[in-house]
Amino acid sequence: PIKLFFVGNHFARKGGIAILRLAQKALEIGISMEISIASALEVGPQTWTDPMRPGYFDHDLALLKRLPNVKMLGNIPNTQILDLVRSSHFVLLPTLSDTFGFSLIEALANGTPVIATRQAAIPEFIEDGKNGYLLEMPPVFYALRYPERNLPSYERDFEQVCVELAEVMLRKLQQCIQNPEHYSALRYDARKTAEHYFSSREADQFWDSIYREAVPGAV
Repeated sequence: PIKLFFVGNHFARKGGIAILRLAQKALEIGISMEISIASALEVGPQTWTDPMRPGYFDHDLALLKRLPNVKMLGNIPNTQILDLVRSSHFVLLPTLSDTFGFSLIEALANGTPVIATRQAAIPEFIEDGKNGYLLEMPPVFYALRYPERNLPSYERDFEQVCVELAEVMLRKLQQCIQNPEHYSALRYDARKTAEHYFSSREADQFWDSIYREAVPGAV
């Protein structure tokens, strides 16, 4: 099966509902897929993107237990998370609103390509088709008005966003299945990206050199 991994405590905000829609679609068309989820499943009013109606997420949270291609892990140690990152074909972050996405750096460092939305800093180090895939946010997302999260119209738009992201993820994965050589290149470039942008050794040398210039005689 295609092995996918998602980690994020704000389950819906970071794209968990879109991932459930992906799992459902894969079952419908017969694509063998195994999705592991590490999350505290925080949903609802405490996040700034979620519909606020009590019980809105009950159906989706129940799906976590029913979908045969989804494995719910809850909160697990970081060592276990890294093992799952390494053994997965992709790390998923179809986030609706984010700043950086640190789980993506851990994925790249382990040579695992990612599928993520074009949010905040993510497109600064994820290049579509090179070290993973970038998802464009559906236009309806930009019309979402956060103060109106208690309205039925917001719930409909939220669901539409998740469904559309799931459809795009599925298409990307289908294309990748058909081209194994391309997937190997994604893994190679994932690791090279981590070395280029996030190497602690290079960062140490950079900041040490600045410190030496600012403080003459510093070791």
